[in-house]
Amino acid sequence: MIPDVPLLFCHLPKSAGTSVRQALQSAGPDLLEVYGGELRLGRPDAGFLRRWSAREALPGVVIGHFSYGVHEFLGVPARYATFLREPVERVCSLYRHQLADAVAPWHASIAAGMTLGEFVDSGRTEQTNNHACRMFAGVVPQAGVRVADREVLQRALHNLRDHFVCVGFVEEFEASMAALEKVIGLPLPRSRLNVSPRTVAHSEGDLEIVRRDNALDIELYERVRRPSGSLESGLDRSTPALE
Repeated sequence: MIPDVPLLFCHLPKSAGTSVRQALQSAGPDLLEVYGGELRLGRPDAGFLRRWSAREALPGVVIGHFSYGVHEFLGVPARYATFLREPVERVCSLYRHQLADAVAPWHASIAAGMTLGEFVDSGRTEQTNNHACRMFAGVVPQAGVRVADREVLQRALHNLRDHFVCVGFVEEFEASMAALEKVIGLPLPRSRLNVSPRTVAHSEGDLEIVRRDNALDIELYERVRRPSGSLESGLDRSTPALE
């Protein structure tokens, strides 16, 4: 049975969120999908918040590209979940997606020859610079503004540890879905969808630029994936921690 407190699933882009969303749809929970910027930190949609306040019953799960902190203007407890992905591969996957999708916002530039390193260096999207730390620390998303402050990493780790009841990993997808299943109390499909082929080769120089601009995300990912029993063990967060 789904708890009365909504589960807020932070869909980190290019981290199996499509698979999670479709699994939740098929499982049948009361699911609210929020992908139009309605819960964007700094300027949430006032009309959406009015409709939220007028709801007779809250959804069991809210999923979207939103950050930690949205619970405050939704007026619900901080009960979050997310899946992480190895940061360099996540940025490479974003680049591949932009190249393959003719209607993607940066497709034209990448198709014209922009390299992965140039894409990251351009700063045209916050998704290429410590985006996981931004999301989980509750930093307002701003393209062109580079984030490298270790305080952001510490805030992200604190929030993941204290307010996320499930932290899964794309690289451990089936186990992560099993953990999410325990949280929502309904069986979930375990199949992975929308997997982009690794058909683009990148120079070591380009990959080093990705590592440079995502150093905080790399550290966060490595610390959360420590073996079970350590302070930031990831799948240990699968146990509901309501107080």
